[in-house]
Formats: sequence, structure tokens, C-alpha cells
Amino acid sequence: MTGWTRDTIRDSILETIADHLRVPREELTEGTSLLEELRVDSLLLFEIVVDLEERFGIRISNEEAESLHNIRDAVDFVTRELTGGPDAVRLPR
Repeated sequence: MTGWTRDTIRDSILETIADHLRVPREELTEGTSLLEELRVDSLLLFEIVVDLEERFGIRISNEEAESLHNIRDAVDFVTRELTGGPDAVRLPR
């Protein structure tokens, strides 16, 4: 998909996380903590990151993945990558 906006990125990330955790999407907000509230372990975080990389065509390093403390962090990171932030790395299509 082209023409991503912050809102569509957020909705897609919320859907991805809800699917992985098998929780209603409505229970998640940008402020929801991945570790403390959702209890996402390293394996589950890896699976979520792989899905986000595939969905958005970006690369997320291990260090960047570890910096995603809540859903807002993920939304901000993906938004920066898709809008050509200074460190954006896009995968070839």
C-alpha cells in the first residue's frame, strides 16, 4: 500500500499487535505498554517486528525493536521510516 498516513500506520500496527496477542483491537491504544501491560516477550516482539517489516517494507534492527516500549513508539518509528526520516532504510520491492 502506498500513501500511508500516521492514522493508517497506527491502525495497521494496532491490528497486527491485536492479531498476535489475540485481544480485541479496541483494548489497545498508542499508550499501551508492550512489555508491562501486554507482557510481550522477546520471541513475540520478534514475530511482531517481522510482520511490521513485511507489511511496511522497512527494516527494524534489534536495537530499534528494543526501543519500542509502547505502541506509540512503533507508530512513530514506522512513520519516520515511511516518510524518509534521516535513518530510514527501505527494503527493495
